[in-house]
Amino acid sequence: MVYQHQVAMNLAQEEINNGQSKKLTHLAKQIYAEHQKEKDFLEGIANQLDKKNRKEQGHPMLHRELNRTLQEMNQKMSQKKNDNPDNKFKSMIIIHHQATITIAQAYITIGGNKDLLEYAQRLIVEHQEEITALE
Repeated sequence: MVYQHQVAMNLAQEEINNGQSKKLTHLAKQIYAEHQKEKDFLEGIANQLDKKNRKEQGHPMLHRELNRTLQEMNQKMSQKKNDNPDNKFKSMIIIHHQATITIAQAYITIGGNKDLLEYAQRLIVEHQEEITALE
């Protein structure tokens, strides 16, 4: 998921740099800041799990779902061609958020870390709200 947040930060930075819509540029700044916090949180959890050697670290079903979802997300993003930076940002961040929701749902089904379960539940709600706002 750290990779997933870096993708969102990259998309947001592109909109901040090239976007024409003040509303979307403002949203991109919010997304960038939120995803930086989330990335930091996940890196901290990963370090804790490394130290505790939790079984879910290497859960095969979770890794398969993560890899499948990221491949699908990357494929969809590579197919989206748009010269307008605002429209590109909207379409790419929606694809990104849909993938994040899928990954979070998989974690809720498979994962066991209390902090990550709460985080996954929050991500689903927040990302669905942002998708709705962008559509």
